[in-house]
Amino acid sequence: MKIELIRTAYPKKVDYEAISKVRKQLKKENTTSQEKIREIFHDDF
Repeated sequence: MKIELIRTAYPKKVDYEAISKVRKQLKKENTTSQEKIREIFHDDF
């Protein structure tokens, strides 16, 4: 399966806020971004 990611143009402040939010959530869940991506795209179905 091929997934195409499209980058949209957001102001830097929005990007930094989003990145900060994701990092906090990953830290809270005690996981890494790679593990989370594997979890999301794991073929369970």
